[in-house]
Amino acid sequence: MTPGAEQATVIDEPSSPPSPAAPSARRGLRRPAVSPWLRAALLTLGGALIAVGIAGLVLPGIQGVLTILAGLVVVSLASHTAHKRMRRGLRRWPRALDAYEGMRRRLRRRFRGRRRP
Repeated sequence: MTPGAEQATVIDEPSSPPSPAAPSARRGLRRPAVSPWLRAALLTLGGALIAVGIAGLVLPGIQGVLTILAGLVVVSLASHTAHKRMRRGLRRWPRALDAYEGMRRRLRRRFRGRRRP
């Protein structure tokens, strides 16, 4: 080995799994549910639906609340945080939570393509 050259270090799996409180256990280890391009498209579509829904609250002819909810469901497909917050917000209404989970499950099946190895 020449002086000044750095040796590459190979890191094997740790002997014990990381604790759930460790930041690396919370971030980056979960496999994304959709591809990055599809995630960007879903976030854009969901944001557009939310914007149209907000406009629909004051404009006639557009169901504002339903459009906002549809936008939130689409965003929750791409964002784990949005999904957790939707579930937390709908805990009070079990029928609405069941409907949300069913719609999300159907949409995930439709958008889920082949998993990359």
